[in-house]
Amino acid sequence: MDLKRASGWVSERVTFPVGEHLSVPVYARALAIDEPELCRFDAARAAGYGGRPVPPPMYAFFHVVPADVATEELGFTWGRTLGAAVDFDTGRIATDADVLTGVAAVDAVWERSGRDGAVRQFLRLVTDFTDAAGELVCRNTVLFMERKDGPADDAFLADGEPASPPAVRRSARTWRRPAPPVELGAELPAAAIPPVDRLMLARMSVAVENPDPIHLDSDAARAAGLPGVIGHGTTVVGLLYEPVRRWAGLDRVLSGHTTQSRPFGPGTILTASGRVVATGGEAGQSTATCETSLVDGDGTMVGRGTFEVAAS
Repeated sequence: MDLKRASGWVSERVTFPVGEHLSVPVYARALAIDEPELCRFDAARAAGYGGRPVPPPMYAFFHVVPADVATEELGFTWGRTLGAAVDFDTGRIATDADVLTGVAAVDAVWERSGRDGAVRQFLRLVTDFTDAAGELVCRNTVLFMERKDGPADDAFLADGEPASPPAVRRSARTWRRPAPPVELGAELPAAAIPPVDRLMLARMSVAVENPDPIHLDSDAARAAGLPGVIGHGTTVVGLLYEPVRRWAGLDRVLSGHTTQSRPFGPGTILTASGRVVATGGEAGQSTATCETSLVDGDGTMVGRGTFEVAAS
């Protein structure tokens, strides 16, 4: 990555009809979700939405930052520049009938030497999606990491991650369904998908318009040092989110922090589970904190997530 050029970088504002770039039913099919309101327009309308509601894991920086801009201005290398963590904060739930505006900004850049002595670069990119009234729909924050060839730059050396961006200010909301009963240690509904295959990878690429060829092109994946095509980060975030959504409802999930610990490819079986680990709240809003984990068929950890849920 080009940290000198990326420092302080801000994208152009991009306004787009959601349904022309994101496909909620294809996303649902990729993750084996059969919720009628996500799969069918008529069911979404019957549930009171103007279109199919968009799960927050579907939003991504590349809806605002074109692939050539990411490579030329930020110095990204597809397959080498990796998303180490993905966070989201929600405002209101938008649908695929809405028009949104997105703007991305580099919030922080730094370098750090790893235990193996190699230098790793870090770049935190924050993308805000707002509606026609300027109300926040979703903030997507990605921490990118890349192994650097050569020594560290003293101008960017840091011992740890810089402070997070300011907290999202949410407007008052009404909830579409009653709050779930909150009990510490309570298990959340599990979410699982059939073995990953190339059709599933293609569906997810189409669902969110992911431009990275390592999910579809074996030659591109091998050129990036991978044994073959790998699954999407969106799949990891989406599956970590699913137990919480199924328990609390789409609009009650206020925020999420997710990390992916290893890649996965065709043939992998993925299962997500979770539980309630804490309760809290302020200003009359009680919340529940949920932790989820994603494992493969051998029980090896693929990702972890922590989510805040509106519980009143």
